[in-house]
Amino acid sequence: MARMGATGRTAAEMDQRLAYVGQFTENIADNYYRVLTKYRNNDMVKIANKFYVMKGYHVQNAYNQTLATKFFSSAENIDLSQGNNAERAINDWIKSSTNNAIEYVLEDHVINSDTRLLLLSLIYFQGTWKQPFDPALTTEQKFFTDEKNSKLVSMMYRMGQVEHVWLSDLEARAIRLPYQDTDISMIIVLPNARNGLSGMLEKFKSTSMQSLAKSFKFSAENVEIYLPKFKAEFDIELKELLKKVRKERFQA
Repeated sequence: MARMGATGRTAAEMDQRLAYVGQFTENIADNYYRVLTKYRNNDMVKIANKFYVMKGYHVQNAYNQTLATKFFSSAENIDLSQGNNAERAINDWIKSSTNNAIEYVLEDHVINSDTRLLLLSLIYFQGTWKQPFDPALTTEQKFFTDEKNSKLVSMMYRMGQVEHVWLSDLEARAIRLPYQDTDISMIIVLPNARNGLSGMLEKFKSTSMQSLAKSFKFSAENVEIYLPKFKAEFDIELKELLKKVRKERFQA
């Protein structure tokens, strides 16, 4: 959505970072439209997009039309000077748009006197493994955080045919675990060496998504899987990241 509203140098820089170079803007929007259409009425995946603009600001009709036809979204004026009231209204939209799957995104005081627009893109996914792990086989096992240190964790176990690939450039291997009733899968990458995580992550940074995707040539093999129960979450501050790629000024 941000790329659809960008022009000039900003658009060129975004194309470079997002691997859109050589693609027409219409084709980029069409690709997102196909994905959104595919999962629009899927109970397993909830996707919602919204563009909030400070009351009194005008959004060009052509951009609003693109949001409506390609992203099933719209630009909506809201009085962002109301702070917490605006946050509550936006969180109510988030809750409604995801059928209560996501209750809120904005914490208190995220919106301040300088806020003029908010671009929201939400994805919620809750799936079931196509080949579930048997809870009776979950045991306490050592999980190594480096070469020497470990901690006891609940480790799920399964043995059988799994899509597997060796990734020589990353000095790692990967498996793909599909979810039931969908084409979505989880890909898990494991470094070959017990202390190889940091090195593998550095290689990831210098590897494009296109070349990485090409290296995932999975084939079915008999594999023993020990997978710890885990929860992953993170926050990222985009201001410094955007500065690094020289996007301090958006032309929209």
